[in-house]
Order: sequence, then structure tokens, then C-alpha cells
Amino acid sequence: MRHAAALAVALSLATPAALAGPSREVNLDRPGALDAVADANPAHYAKILVILEVSQMESCEHAAQVLKTKEGLAINAMRCDSFTLLTSFPPKRHMTFVLDEVRYTSNVAQVQLLQPKVLPAEKSFVQPLTVLRNLP
Repeated sequence: MRHAAALAVALSLATPAALAGPSREVNLDRPGALDAVADANPAHYAKILVILEVSQMESCEHAAQVLKTKEGLAINAMRCDSFTLLTSFPPKRHMTFVLDEVRYTSNVAQVQLLQPKVLPAEKSFVQPLTVLRNLP
């Protein structure tokens, strides 16, 4: 019985720690933060550069899959909102990702949105407005 009670206490103490998530958070937009990561953890620094580069070119929905297939990085905790852009030039998107219990956040420039394209409208799509004369 003592072992069962000790096991129950150990599991109850371990569960909140497991649910707590990453142990620390690093904002990569702070001055010197990326350099500090390069000095402290070169492996994370190399992965972060790849993640940021891919995130500039891909949408939020596809970035994690592209990182997994093309770069061999499995980023399960990558979060960003494809419908929210920061109104700057170039537009930026806020994203977070977790590497080895460290949550990284950054505002990533969306370079695929830099060159807007004007496309001609198809003639079948454009219709003249009609005037309704028999309105009450």
C-alpha cells in the first residue's frame, strides 16, 4: 500500500509539470536575442534560421509541413495566424514554435506578399450594373 500511495503522490506531482509546457520563452525580436541564442545553443540557432526562412515564404498552414519534408525538422508546436498580419512594410506575421522545451516567438516578414500582382478581370466575370425600374 505504501508503494501505491507513493506512486500516486509522484504522479500527481509530475502531471502539472508535464502540462506546464516549455520551461522558458525567448522573443527573437528583442535586440541581441538571436545572437545570444547563437552563442548559447548553436544547434537551435541553425534550426531557427531555417524556420524563419521557410516561414517568410510559406503560409502558416504549410510551413510546418514544408519544414518537415524539405528540411527534416519536425516542429509540432508551431503556431501562427494566417489571417492576422501586422500592418508594417513588409507585412509581418506573429509566430511561435518550441525547440527542446524553449518557446521562441518572432514577427516574421512575409516576403511573398511584397510584390502584389494586378491581374486583368475576365470579361465573363465583369457584368454591367442594371437598373431596376419597377421598384415600389
